[in-house]
Amino acid sequence: MIEGKIVQIIGPVVDVEFPDVKNIPGILEALTIQKGDTHIVLESNASEHSARRIAMKNASDNAKELTDELTTIYNRVRQEKITNEILEITGGAKALQS
Repeated sequence: MIEGKIVQIIGPVVDVEFPDVKNIPGILEALTIQKGDTHIVLESNASEHSARRIAMKNASDNAKELTDELTTIYNRVRQEKITNEILEITGGAKALQS
């Protein structure tokens, strides 16, 4: 296990110094902090996946909202064109009857 020293903690960010620059653990590896009898395990890999999942869900929700809005706009324009065509046809039919 590679040991480092906690320099500061700001919110969810933990700054850690490692004595040997060549042996810094990978960012996706779990980091174990020992302080007295307390063992805290920070799973950075799980945190990253969780953040990605939340971001992907937000993107999917936004895409669905945009699709719904664009579908509504498309349907309104389409219906307006159909209504105008019907009015032109009925107007032409009335003109022929006169």
